[in-house]
Amino acid sequence: MDSSRVKALTLKGKPHFSDFNLVRHDWGGFVSPWIEAMAKSYLGLEEIRLKRMVVFDHILELLSHSFPNFKSIVLVSCEGFTADGLAAIAANCRENACSTELGMVALSMGCPMLNSLLYVCQQMTNASLVAVPENCPNIVRFRLCILEPKKPDHVTLEPLDEGFGEIVQSFKGLTLFSLSGLLTDMAFMYIGKYGEQLDMLSVAFVGESDMGMLYVLNGCKKLKKLEIRDSPFGNTTLLTNMGKYEAM
Repeated sequence: MDSSRVKALTLKGKPHFSDFNLVRHDWGGFVSPWIEAMAKSYLGLEEIRLKRMVVFDHILELLSHSFPNFKSIVLVSCEGFTADGLAAIAANCRENACSTELGMVALSMGCPMLNSLLYVCQQMTNASLVAVPENCPNIVRFRLCILEPKKPDHVTLEPLDEGFGEIVQSFKGLTLFSLSGLLTDMAFMYIGKYGEQLDMLSVAFVGESDMGMLYVLNGCKKLKKLEIRDSPFGNTTLLTNMGKYEAM
């Protein structure tokens, strides 16, 4: 087979019961060797679909640079990447399309049984965030990446506190929560108050003061993993009451 003629490829890693935490974390399913090998010969690749694979940021960046005609990537139940990797894909995308809050609302309306959502966009509104749990109430993993850091509600220019507050309050079984955009301590108060089932929280370029993180540490009793990047929380707050990290 002439690999240069391959335009679309689907790769599957871990077995389906990994969705229920029945597979060891170090089981495998790494996409790195695949992409590194394909970057040398699959130059005509336009689309790749990855399912239940470990995808690191540097691999997403390599992918975004290696294929001149690359147009589409689909990540289903994948792990290992952050907003930085997604930003690399968006920054180097040759198709100059723009995803907005309207796409997320349409997705929630069309997929009422959705239990996991990762959405990358240029802009967001509180109203759109509120609409998601109304349309698909069973989500347990919610990740939103707004490409421009600290961007407010693009209609009202208000912080996105109320929208994310509705997300964490409405999704009773929410275990994974990743958020971005302009947020104040109010958003973290909601997380600490309603995030009873959260075991993983990821924040980047968000937050107002140390008080916001105190809300989280005091309220999210089941938290096992906390990712913080480029946020204003100081060491004093993060090191207060070290016993709160026992489960992490």
